Amino acid sequence: TGLIGDPSFKAAERKLNTEETVQEWVDKIRKQVAPFLDFDCGENSAIAANNYDWFGNMNVLTFLRDIGKHFSVNQMINKEAVKQRLNREDQGISFTEFSYNLLQGYDFA
Repeated sequence: TGLIGDPSFKAAERKLNTEETVQEWVDKIRKQVAPFLDFDCGENSAIAANNYDWFGNMNVLTFLRDIGKHFSVNQMINKEAVKQRLNREDQGISFTEFSYNLLQGYDFA
């Protein structure tokens, strides 16, 4: 989801991040938690899950059929962050930002 960026309560569309930038963030986060988690201790090693592993190769048809069908657009447009953007005549919200909720929801499933 870092390649898209969370649109919540942002007044304007976010600049899209490059894969390299997001990978740098992933590496930094892993370094920050490394003193507390052992990623290399064998069978009980901690696992750093990256949602790019399951989203990276997913095509749009699979995403819409297998994931999108479980989400209600009515509920999505009633979220306060989305309402605020929809009501801004000068900005609005792109499909990319609107669909961020689908990616986020799938992450937690």
